[in-house]
Amino acid sequence: MLALADISQELLRGERSTDDAPRRLLYRDRVSFSFRDGESLRGGMARACELAGAPNSWTVLREVGLKHRNRVLVSEDPDIDIGALAEALGVTREEVAARQYPEKENGAREYFGMIVPAGSIESRARRYSPTFLRDRGYHLAAWELKFLPFCPVTWDILLQHCDACRSQPPQAQGWVRTLTPVDRCDECGRRLAERSTSNVSEGLRPALEIISCLVRCTEKERASVFDLLPSDLGRADPQALLDVILGLAKHMKAPSTEEDGDPQVIRLHRACKAVQSWPTGLDDIEFSASPTGQTLPPLMQSYAALGAEPAIDAAEAEYASIKAMNHLTCGDELDRIVGLREASAISGLEDDTLRAAWEAQLITRRYRAHGNRLLPAFEVRELLAFAEAWKTRVSASSVASRFGLPTYAIEQCVIRGHLIPTALSLPGSGYFFSKQAADRFCDETSLKQPAPHVATVALYDLMRLVSGRLKPWGEVLSAVALGRISAELEPGDDNQLAKRLQIDESSAKYLIGKEAAKGVPSLCGLSSTICQSDAYEVLNCSATSSGMLDGIASTGINPKLFPLELVAKRAGEVAATSEIAKRLDLDPTRTSRLLSAARVREIVPGGWDRAHAFELINRATLIRDAQLSLGF
Repeated sequence: MLALADISQELLRGERSTDDAPRRLLYRDRVSFSFRDGESLRGGMARACELAGAPNSWTVLREVGLKHRNRVLVSEDPDIDIGALAEALGVTREEVAARQYPEKENGAREYFGMIVPAGSIESRARRYSPTFLRDRGYHLAAWELKFLPFCPVTWDILLQHCDACRSQPPQAQGWVRTLTPVDRCDECGRRLAERSTSNVSEGLRPALEIISCLVRCTEKERASVFDLLPSDLGRADPQALLDVILGLAKHMKAPSTEEDGDPQVIRLHRACKAVQSWPTGLDDIEFSASPTGQTLPPLMQSYAALGAEPAIDAAEAEYASIKAMNHLTCGDELDRIVGLREASAISGLEDDTLRAAWEAQLITRRYRAHGNRLLPAFEVRELLAFAEAWKTRVSASSVASRFGLPTYAIEQCVIRGHLIPTALSLPGSGYFFSKQAADRFCDETSLKQPAPHVATVALYDLMRLVSGRLKPWGEVLSAVALGRISAELEPGDDNQLAKRLQIDESSAKYLIGKEAAKGVPSLCGLSSTICQSDAYEVLNCSATSSGMLDGIASTGINPKLFPLELVAKRAGEVAATSEIAKRLDLDPTRTSRLLSAARVREIVPGGWDRAHAFELINRATLIRDAQLSLGF
């Protein structure tokens, strides 16, 4: 029943002509109308009719092309004369067009630049939020979305009935009659802001804020959704996000009856949470559709394609220039996303290598769906650039072999910053270098020439004097590269670098002495294993002294690898016969007899107790020096 004031208002309105043109029906100099923030066209039309005194919307809409009296399809009808309607409302044509919902493919509708599924627009019932009507008094466009059961501003669960009406069941609010404002019941005239409703619980709101952002009316407002998402979804299409959320909410199993709250709200919350937890957000969702059916696989693929976990910056920089060159080549083929098997065929790299590189984020981590699982995927353009850079890498052992150095010498140079490795290496695989970095290594070993009167020594001979520990190759080479020690590189082959490099003997020995005073060198940053030839180099012996490695377990065949820590420990405990012979200036056979006679313990075949052996060497050296002094 209408209130007395409403009856009087209706009588006054009845005296006004309804046969005028639309502009004269609605536009009055004394009545100013403008759309409000986020207001729907239906809501704005109803508000304008009420302000102008029109008893119903048909009075005006029939003049601008609406065909059906009892369906206010002002937002959907393509025959509506937008220009005439805009003139009637006193607004711009663009403001009206922006609030229409044009039909798209398969019955979908455009909603402020977003595409919503068929049947998503509620055009019959006038849903509302009591709190929003109390504070602002107009109808939000988002309330017309059937898949949104709550107000994205106030979190009220939306209503469409007035519980104050005497009619049973309560009548849904409609759009035809405009005798009362949109914030009043069109049956009894009471304020809808006074109706009671429930709210979305506080715990669900952070995730649901995602869909609240996606249904806002401007692109700028929708962009705020990225503040709520992981950075890996920073380039996701808002339309794709909405499609995935609605798809997940539709096809997941119904919430259990034990869960409190609106089932539709719970579904949306789980869907938003899955997007927020991309790419692992589907683990806790059970679907009602079959993973092998026609519905779920495309949805899973859309979820997988939402984002990508970018490669680490240092790794991407290694092939960025190649990728930039590839961008000059157009074509959909290079922009395709392919699975692991096809990626291996395209790149020429092993499946295991690609998977390990993907897991280490040396290449952008993309995903593709297989059933209800997400598997690694790659963009062809980036994959080709990565593969080219990967195949041109040079390993530390290759650089060491090229220059005739032990591999750990190259690793020491990396630790000292003398050699910069590429970021394209798998965890635990050792250092790799670009060809340019390897070429520069040799060029940087003769920055400062020694003075003519300075005594020099070959780097190889200098390092042979170091025993019982890892040799400080990296420290010496870095000092040479920085110009702290003068050096001259004689002509010759690359693999003879250590013998060709003549360095300032005094400065180099001083540096080696300083390093020795620091104690046992750290193995941090070095490979945990060492090849057999490098192990012999640490032990100051050759392959003929194979017994020096007895008792140290090895792995592999070619190359045979030994634990670096155990080899370094063996070097500190044992001295080879050949090393002792050189220091005593004797042949190995006579040296071995002398050590046995002196009861020096032979720990391994050809390897003697270092402490005892060097005590003998020192005594022998003192005796020899004394005899030489007597001779003079």
